[in-house]
Amino acid sequence: MENIEFDFFRNPSKAETDNNETSFHVRIRGCQVVDLKELTKRIHKSCSMTPSDVHGVLMALKEEISNSLAQGQKVNIDGLCQFRLILGAKDSGKCSGKENGRSIGFKKIRISPYKEFCEETKINVESSGKCKIS
Repeated sequence: MENIEFDFFRNPSKAETDNNETSFHVRIRGCQVVDLKELTKRIHKSCSMTPSDVHGVLMALKEEISNSLAQGQKVNIDGLCQFRLILGAKDSGKCSGKENGRSIGFKKIRISPYKEFCEETKINVESSGKCKIS
């Protein structure tokens, strides 16, 4: 595992803080993306499924999540996250409360990680000791 390199960035000023102190946030630098091909390889190495089987299962999972959301259902992947559909006004994005069914539509998908997944990830990051300022 490589080091997680990060930088500090000044937060946009909203009349600064009460003490006129500048506040900052941390952002991961040079973040690499793990794509589906790489995930497939990694999962294949940790189980007996072939890469094609792993890829097929991941594609089927994606399709089933999309279909369930399109039916207004929430999708829980135990121990990982919950997906839910967020609706809004098609034209303006903001609802006045006077819209009808034809003027309401897809706004976004909210993905909420479960607390235990966040805690597990936190433990993995902290135990790796791999964070360093770049």
